[in-house]
Amino acid sequence: MIRFRSRILWSLPALVLVAIGALFAVALPAIAVDYTFTTIDVPSAGTTDAHGVNNAHEIVGIITDSTGIHGFLDTAGNFTTIDFPGIPGNTAAFGINSAGQIVGSFGAGTACR
Repeated sequence: MIRFRSRILWSLPALVLVAIGALFAVALPAIAVDYTFTTIDVPSAGTTDAHGVNNAHEIVGIITDSTGIHGFLDTAGNFTTIDFPGIPGNTAAFGINSAGQIVGSFGAGTACR
């Protein structure tokens, strides 16, 4: 008899959890969101990697070409290459805020800043 009660007490929380899960599954409809896939291909780049986008749909990222690694800014399909002054070929852009300020890194030799 005690064993029977123990099983009921242990199965009761599981039953409650299943019932709550069923309520949420029925009560909350699935929300479908449409997305558009857009290819970002910087002209003359070997590779293009997007890393950040802001509310104005400006996109920043990294490209590689025969001279090294560069940051880029894509504003409505117009691409601007970003290189740290004096250190071309080792610059990366990782993010952009709503004011258009870009954050990234640059390197000289094995140092990265």
